[in-house]
Amino acid sequence: MTAINIILKQKSVSIASDTAWYGADGRIAHFASKTRPLNGMNAIIAWRGALFVFDQMEEALEVLGSVDAILAHGGEVIRRELEQCADAQFEIYLAGWSESLDRPVAKVLVPTAMHGLAPLEWHELPEALTVAPLPARSAVTSVGMRRPPADLETLDVERFGRQLLEAQRLTKFPLTDGGIGLHLVGGTAELYAVSAEGLQESTLVEWDDTLGSHIQPFGKRQPLISTVIDPGMNRQQRRAAEREAAKQTTSRRKAA
Repeated sequence: MTAINIILKQKSVSIASDTAWYGADGRIAHFASKTRPLNGMNAIIAWRGALFVFDQMEEALEVLGSVDAILAHGGEVIRRELEQCADAQFEIYLAGWSESLDRPVAKVLVPTAMHGLAPLEWHELPEALTVAPLPARSAVTSVGMRRPPADLETLDVERFGRQLLEAQRLTKFPLTDGGIGLHLVGGTAELYAVSAEGLQESTLVEWDDTLGSHIQPFGKRQPLISTVIDPGMNRQQRRAAEREAAKQTTSRRKAA
């Protein structure tokens, strides 16, 4: 169960997610961001579904060039891409700054009718705060997490995002209906925030998870680092910035 948590404020929108992708047995298959900046845009997308389809959709949406163009034409672009992977099931979330509306937006699109949503259309999220999956109450208590304020403008997004992902990590979720519960949130806890000023990425926590193994939620944790993402970066430059951020985390781990 991919963790995708979205906080929509008046002047910013943030997504907190993890990086663990796993196989049918719940063992970690690889690590990769589930939230990605769109090249040349003040926008990010988050994904729940197959990784190879995510890569394909990311490239297709980037061609549109702006958040407003994605909102207008993204459904049709995704429909065409689905001709090559017709059975793909996923949820794609768009968070970015709309120039025409002069405010942040947060939308979701699904390929087939699900959760009461019509397919291949961008839908407003029902709440300014979207938490998925919901962590167990005992996990929320164990990480010292408090109920978010009624006014999200006062919410400390980094603190809230870190505690929420920690609580989701401690909670077991079934991979399939009726399946056994497994810990499914791992790798790195990442936070992306978009505002009119630009895009910022923060690594909230890094967990000592291992490829080929089930997630053990009580491993070591590494502290937060932040990177400002230039929306003018191309994909190669952005990946280089992400690698540099990873080096900083490795250095902090060695120092510890």
